[in-house]
Amino acid sequence: MEKPLGATLGRSGTHPAPGRARVVILDFGSQYTHLIARRVRECRVFSEVERYDTQADELGEDVSAIILSGGPSSIWSDDSPSPDPRIYELGVPVLGICYGMQAMSHALGGKVSPGETREYGPMRFEGDASHPLFSGVEGQTLVWMSHGDEVIEPPPGFEVLGRSADGKIAAIGSDERQLYGLQFHPEVVHTERGGDIVSNFVHGIVLVGAMVALGKADSTLGMVIGFFGVVLAAGNAVGGYVVTERMLEMFKASRERK
Repeated sequence: MEKPLGATLGRSGTHPAPGRARVVILDFGSQYTHLIARRVRECRVFSEVERYDTQADELGEDVSAIILSGGPSSIWSDDSPSPDPRIYELGVPVLGICYGMQAMSHALGGKVSPGETREYGPMRFEGDASHPLFSGVEGQTLVWMSHGDEVIEPPPGFEVLGRSADGKIAAIGSDERQLYGLQFHPEVVHTERGGDIVSNFVHGIVLVGAMVALGKADSTLGMVIGFFGVVLAAGNAVGGYVVTERMLEMFKASRERK
């Protein structure tokens, strides 16, 4: 089938140094894909854009996370684009945005319904502020919607993490599998706290998750993680996240030397 417009190979900068976080964005033809890459770079993390049909074994062993972009297609179209289902088994965090959330839900056993009308424009949204994805994003906030289909039931093992003002599912997640979905576009300026939500995913889920995984195998790192939690609690999130990435590099390097 013909690939969606915009689903072309592109990189935002050179390849990261060994040990640095690397987020791959799979492009389903969204006009906002380059904005997702920019938002990730604003988190001081390397990002690159690949075609939506890039195979899991082509992403590289150093991939830290995957983001599925939005796109103009409907899940119910005969030629609807789908990612390699093996990406959900790589053990790295995956965030589906708009069509990306629908594609993930459909592939993993959720229910996606063809929308009667296309929802386009601003919408009030409220997420679970106790979840890392929405840390610091309390109460209702304005988000940007652009979709026809909608997820009416998340896949088994997922929970609803947020709803729009009209009660529709707008955010889902499975912490056990590190798979998450947003029905809205956090990458655009029309989403009031979009930058914070992307930062929460990159820093609070991807980097911290990687540290915890290493900490289970390294008692010294486990103690450092405890200290880092104090840093975040003190409110120095931006500086703390930069330190997180640097610590992750150092401990990966130290483990490789053993």
